[in-house]
This record gives sequence, C-alpha cells and structure tokens, in this order.
Amino acid sequence: MKDNDKDILHTWKEISQYLKHDARTCSKWEKELDLPIHRYDDRSSKSNVFAYRSELDEWLERRISRNGKQDERPQIKKRPWLLISTIAAFSIIATIATIKLTPLLTTKAQSKLVSIAILPIEALNLDEYDEYITEGVANGILNSLTVMEGIRANPGQESSEVDYIIKGKIDKNEDLIHLSLSLFRQGKNEAIWQNDYEGKLSNLFYIQKAASRNIYNLIRTNNSKNIPPTPEQSAANESKAMDAFLKGNYILSRASGNNKDPWKLYFQGKHYKDSYTEEGNQIAIELFRNAIELDPNLAQAYVGLASCYANYLNMNWDNSDQWLQDADSLLMTVQDISTDFPEYYSVRIKVLSLKQYTRGEDWEDELAFLAKEGVRKFPGHPTLNAGVGHWYYGQFGSTGIQEYLDLALDYYEKAHWLNPNLIWNVTYAEILLYYKEFYKALDVCNTLVETDSTEMAKFRLGEVYYYMGELDKSEAIFSQVDSSPEDKAAAMSDLARIAARRGDTKRAKDILMQLLTISPKRTVSDFNISSIYFGIGNHEEGFKHIFQLCTDPIWGQIRHTNYLQMEMDKNFEKFIKDGGLDRLKAQLGDD
Repeated sequence: MKDNDKDILHTWKEISQYLKHDARTCSKWEKELDLPIHRYDDRSSKSNVFAYRSELDEWLERRISRNGKQDERPQIKKRPWLLISTIAAFSIIATIATIKLTPLLTTKAQSKLVSIAILPIEALNLDEYDEYITEGVANGILNSLTVMEGIRANPGQESSEVDYIIKGKIDKNEDLIHLSLSLFRQGKNEAIWQNDYEGKLSNLFYIQKAASRNIYNLIRTNNSKNIPPTPEQSAANESKAMDAFLKGNYILSRASGNNKDPWKLYFQGKHYKDSYTEEGNQIAIELFRNAIELDPNLAQAYVGLASCYANYLNMNWDNSDQWLQDADSLLMTVQDISTDFPEYYSVRIKVLSLKQYTRGEDWEDELAFLAKEGVRKFPGHPTLNAGVGHWYYGQFGSTGIQEYLDLALDYYEKAHWLNPNLIWNVTYAEILLYYKEFYKALDVCNTLVETDSTEMAKFRLGEVYYYMGELDKSEAIFSQVDSSPEDKAAAMSDLARIAARRGDTKRAKDILMQLLTISPKRTVSDFNISSIYFGIGNHEEGFKHIFQLCTDPIWGQIRHTNYLQMEMDKNFEKFIKDGGLDRLKAQLGDD
C-alpha cells in the first residue's frame, strides 16, 4: 500500500481531470479496460473511490505499448447531453455595448471543445456584506456557459490550458447594478469583446444568460451581434427574490465545494429541483452534475438532471427542443446503469408525454407500459402516482372517455394522500372541479399555498372560487398576483373574466384592452380570452378563440378538458344553451 498522499486522487472528478476525460468515460474504462480504481468499501459499488497516480500511469503505459501510439487514450463514445439554451425576451433599463471585431476560430477549430475560465469578478462600490453578489454573478455565467454545446467553462485563475478568459467588474447602487464583462484570448492583453449591462438586481438572472449567449455566439459562430437581456420591469419583491437567490447560491457554493458525497449533492439537487422555480432549477442542475462527476454510476442523479431539463418545457421557461433531446439522452444513459427506482419511471413518463404533446410523436404504448409497470413496482411513490394520473388525464383529454378521467382522479387522489404538499396536486384540484368537489379542491389548494414557491396553487385557488361563484374571493386572489409578467398577464385575464361574469362589460373590455396593449403578443390562455368575449356578448370573437384553442397542434390534443371547463364557466352558458358547444364538437368530430 502506498503511503504518499500526493500520489492519491480522491474522487472521480480528480481522476477524470488527471486522465483528461470525463468521469463517465473513466468509469467505463474501469469496467471494460480494467482501469485501476479502488473503493473505501470494496463491498459497495456506491462507495467513494480513489486511485493512485502511479497505477494510472502504469495502466496508460501498458495501453500505449499495446497500441503502439503515443498519448492515446482508449476512445469510448460519449453521449452528448450539454445544452444550448435560448434567452427569453424581456425589456432592460439600458444596454451599452462596445465590440472589437476579431477573427476567432476557423471552421475546423470550431468543431473542437473550447475552454473558458471566468475569473473572480471585481467588486466596485460594494461593502463586505455584498460579496455574495460578485460570486453569484460569476457562478451564474459559468452555469449558463457550462450547458452550451462545445463549451467547457471553468472557475478560478488564469491558466495556459484554457482558450479564453472572462474578466468582469460589478457596481451596485441600491437595487440597480452595472456589470462590465470582457473576453480575452489566452495570453493576450487586449480584449476581443467587451459588454456593459445596466439594470435592476431583479433582472440579473436574464443579464447573466444574455452575456453567456453573447460570448457563446462570438466564440462558436463568430457572431459579434449582442443579444440584449431585455427583462421586464420588475416588482420590488422580485429584487428581494433575486437577492435571496444570490445569497443561497453563495452559501451553496461553499457547502458543495468541499462536498465529496455524491448522494448528499443528489438530495440537495432534488430539493432545489422541487422548488419549481427557474433559479432553483439552475442550482439543481449544477448539483446533479457535480454528483455525476463524483459518481458516474449514480443513476438517480442522471434522472434528476433529466427532470430539470424537462422542467424548462414543462414550466414554460424555455421551449427549445434541445432540452427534451438531452433529457432523453440522459435517460438512455440511465438504462445502462439501473432503472430500478421510482423516479426513473415518473421522469420517463414526463419526458415522453412532453415529446408526444410538443412534437406529435406517438408514445402511447411505451407510456402505458411505464405507467402500469411503475405503479406495480412502486405503489407508494407520490410523484409516480401523480405522473400516472397525469397520463390518464391526457388520455381523457384526447378521447373524452370517462373511464380515463376516473382513473386520473384515483391516481391523483392517492398521490395527494401520500404527499399533500406535492405541487402537482394542483391538477388534482382541477379534476375535482369536474366532479363538483369544490370544498375538497379548496382544501387541496389551501394546503399547497403554504409551501408553494410558485404561483400555481394560488392561481388554482382563484379558479376554484371562480367556478364556485365566489367572485369576490376569486377577484381578491388574482388582484394580489405580483410576481412575473406572465403571471400578471394571466391574472389580468382572470380579472376580466370575473368582470364579464358579473355583467360589468366596461371593466372587462378595459382590462382586456389593457392586456392587449401592454403585450399584444403575450401568450394568454385562449380559453380565458374566449370566456371574456362570450361573457360580454361578443360570440364571434369568443368562438374564434375557443376554436383556435381546440384546433391547436398541442392544446387541441386535450380539448375534451376544455369542453368540461366550458360547461362549468357561466360565461359560456348562453353559447351552450344555443347549441354552440354541440356544433363545435360536431365540427371537430367529437359529437
């Protein structure tokens, strides 16, 4: 046994860095090519690993002598799972950009992995209590670059091993920030790109993403045109939320930096993933990736990462098809390790359902198998039961068969019983409305509101009161929505729907016009818009929007749920009495 600690590499991450290949590849070398890896507990495959540099060198020498080539590493095909993310469009206070046009990479060079180091960001006019901001910004840019194709981003100091270096300065004045970033070639003193951003602290998340995208475009495609972050005007509580996020990220980086326990990182990632916020999702991605670096055979971390990627579409943060491709690739990797745990089934169902509804692919047989096999193996898992319930709910939406809706209710009811705080119980509350179980739906929502970090439970609570006829309570809830611009717009449409139901045509029209004026292209539920128009007597516009919804390539696949909602909504009452709903069904072949 060797006694020189300098000879020891203590984690998969250190081993992979030493061999200059990713941890997953090194793990395969251990299995297939006898790479000398040791475990602290030889009885457990999940035990922490270590290796000796001298043994790795000897193994490499044997491989080289066997192949007769210098510097050759055994090549094993890797699964591409790093993402190209897109930037959401918002407005900004000001964006000031200066760019120096310099040829960067030839076409041949662009096919290679490009490495970037981001140095600690310099703080200007910040006191010691604001240290978390500079580190949070650097981590945010690092995380955004890390999930972009062909980029390897590293924190820390300048190194001859990287191709580019990012330097930055940040100034803060109350809730306003000024961020200046510069990009340098390795070993060069003149910046090839420089960009200044000014905006609210609440917009920092989007500024980081835009800066990362601009750097990526310049390096990978020679596109020097800057994309502005353009976030919406934000409420004061959003600045507080971003401030809390940066502080949490700051604390987390210190907690995970020296953490060599992949399972602990996995459970931390699971916690942030289940917050169902984009910021929490980003932290979860980093934690799951760190867990995989430490243990490339930790199947649960791959599934957690796949779930995070699927969340971008499922939560409507980013509709890029790339997220689903990479989530699917991760799940394929899991199939080579182990699928004998409930999260695999629930996330696989989520990914395939999204592929089916967003791409029009047919996964019915596979989804049916996963649903039955998953609950057979793991009948007591709440998220899996909710996932199976959601699949049956989708089946009802596309076929109108009552048995599917009954099964959806049964599985969601079980999921709620197993975990009343599960966020997907909002769908359970929605299904309860179809059965006129209003007070049970209220109980579900009131429980969720206490722990929900999104606005989902609050919106569902407002809807329950609306369908109960408790318009004052519904109005009070939607009037208090003051979070994202999307949520505000959705709440405005609900307020207009309430006004229309009361017969207050003027107020309904005023809110509707205000909604269309502030954002004419914003996606607001066609169902709500249709309800407003029917409520104020404009049946032509109302029919136009409900027909558009029911024939939409995605939402049209579950139009039978829209029929039930129309029957509950008093604004559609005259339309239904006049036979409008029957004519709509007949026109769509659903009579």
